[in-house]
Amino acid sequence: MHPIAFEIFGHVFYWYGVLIMIGSVIGELLLVWFAWRDGIPLDVALTWILLLLLGGGAGAWLGGLARGALAGHASAGSLGHQGQFAHTAFVGIAIAAFVGTRLTGLSLWKLLDLAAPSVALGFAIARIGCFMSGCCYGRPTDLPWGVTFPPFSPPWMAFGETPVHPTQLYASLGNLMLFVALLVLRRRERFDGFLFLSFIPMYVVLRFVLEVFRADPELALGLTAGQLANLVIGPLALLALWVKGRRQRANLA
Repeated sequence: MHPIAFEIFGHVFYWYGVLIMIGSVIGELLLVWFAWRDGIPLDVALTWILLLLLGGGAGAWLGGLARGALAGHASAGSLGHQGQFAHTAFVGIAIAAFVGTRLTGLSLWKLLDLAAPSVALGFAIARIGCFMSGCCYGRPTDLPWGVTFPPFSPPWMAFGETPVHPTQLYASLGNLMLFVALLVLRRRERFDGFLFLSFIPMYVVLRFVLEVFRADPELALGLTAGQLANLVIGPLALLALWVKGRRQRANLA
């Protein structure tokens, strides 16, 4: 477990960023395949992919630079955990998705359905990068698969040589299971948005359980910030799934 993957011409590449990049490429290729299976023209699929990559990459890069500038890190733009900022990446992706609907005319719900399995698989790959970097670590455990991280890593700074839950690997395995579940649900897709709106509650349940083992601080009611957010996101997704399903049944009646 070491955060640095390799170095080229003095530029350091971190496992976190490298595996996010690998997950993104695999996910985009999977999205193209799904689009082809659904009869979506290749130029439309490639336009979506280009926009999503540019939006997400730009958002993550700018967020990393901004955070690094505030923290005084001159190397904040490096491809590492410190240089990428997931929240601003999602903002960039959202902007790109909006632009894409205008340029291609493809339904946003349809795009989200195409992207859902890719997102789950990308998360599964990216969490291995978290494990290599030592971020998103778990609470101490005496279970036989508890992991001791190397000196000066985030888990070591928090708990020393005490074994902790490898929550990053839990998350990787969980997202891989979600990926398989989405492939099964894809065969039973009922309306645009069905797959995505099914994915969100499943991910919320996974993340809620993972938070039990993660060493995140409790914010209120004995729950972490992630759990509190999931208590809102999950029901909203289920409500949207129910509403769209009801409208679909009404249209078929």
